[in-house]
Amino acid sequence: MHAQATHILKGGKESARTASELERTIQAALARTALPGAFIQTVETRAEVTALLSQDRYIDLVIPRGSNALLREIQHSTRIPVMGHADGICAIYLDESVDREKAKRVVVDSKVCPPSHFSVGLSTSLLLSNLFNSSHSLPVDRLPRGVQCSGDAPSPPKPARDDLA
Repeated sequence: MHAQATHILKGGKESARTASELERTIQAALARTALPGAFIQTVETRAEVTALLSQDRYIDLVIPRGSNALLREIQHSTRIPVMGHADGICAIYLDESVDREKAKRVVVDSKVCPPSHFSVGLSTSLLLSNLFNSSHSLPVDRLPRGVQCSGDAPSPPKPARDDLA
């Protein structure tokens, strides 16, 4: 919305109510600004999506979220530029300010829950060594069968450089 571009939400049938509620909530928030409520809209059917994808005169960019198969289908069915994604790395970095208990739940859940249309599996966790020592360790006892938790050895300290003083 910062770019003053319209956002159109399309979820699967399992998320139709969520998309509708997001649209209603964001439009209510926009009503308190100078921006028009039409900046956020939802579509519900594939026919509506197909119609939108033919509007290359009016739509500048499509950013689909979903499987690679969905991405390819959209790229091949429109002349509108499509900002695609591919399988990639999803990382999380935790520093000293993190709520440790919440971080444990987020890291474990992100690692073990299957990716979906709106999330990708966490592949890398970067943790400061003082966050999860023996008294604050990750709950590896709660990991599902077949899931392992491992880590690299601590990085050696960098030597001091006199030329930086």
